[in-house]
Amino acid sequence: GAAHWAIYLSLLYDEVEKAAANPTDVFGIPTGIIDFDQVTGGLIPGEVMKLSGEPGVGKSMLAMQMVTHAASKLIPGACYHLEMSGRAVARRVISAFSRVGTRAMKTGKLQDGDWIKFTEAIGYAEAMPIYLSDSSNWTTGALRVDLERLVASHGIRWVLVDYEALLCDDPEKDDNMRSKIISSRLHGFIKDLNLAGLVIDDMNKAGITSAGGNGQASLAGSARKLYDADSIWILKRKKDAINQI
Repeated sequence: GAAHWAIYLSLLYDEVEKAAANPTDVFGIPTGIIDFDQVTGGLIPGEVMKLSGEPGVGKSMLAMQMVTHAASKLIPGACYHLEMSGRAVARRVISAFSRVGTRAMKTGKLQDGDWIKFTEAIGYAEAMPIYLSDSSNWTTGALRVDLERLVASHGIRWVLVDYEALLCDDPEKDDNMRSKIISSRLHGFIKDLNLAGLVIDDMNKAGITSAGGNGQASLAGSARKLYDADSIWILKRKKDAINQI
């Protein structure tokens, strides 16, 4: 229930005192993308950052780059890939770490020195505190339970959901209502568990076909999703790679 707000004033005082002892522009979880971290402060606990863009623009890889950087600093977290297999995710990440092409991994035609780079990248990645699921059957309710388990047992501090639209809640409802429900539930438990949430979202047809983009209106689904997000970023195929809305 509600309590006297002196509790929260005390929490705020402690937070500012701690920050003043070690001032920094990146007060959240660092992503390794310097300009992004300078603007946002990093991924912020208790907040939802939504990342969207047209198909094939590289949303999933950018998101994995962000969270693997956090994990390289030993900040634990969880990834839920509802579309891509765990092996495919691992292949892409290890390719980025080792500079060994994914085709070379698939065909086994590694060049001189590739095997050493590949095995070193595997060892580097294995030390990262990342917990991953590639099940396509997640609902927001099951996701919350699993995240509660990971917070309790491993102290995770961030979560990546790829993609929001593939969560299996309320299949009998129309797409607009489903997206509203899913978005609200995600925002609720990410806030309750004080996790930094990175959620990949779809664009609608108008957002994909518009050369200049439609800003927040580019997101597919219910307009409610705009209120659930603490920040929305659109990845585009242009000189300015990421534009904040």
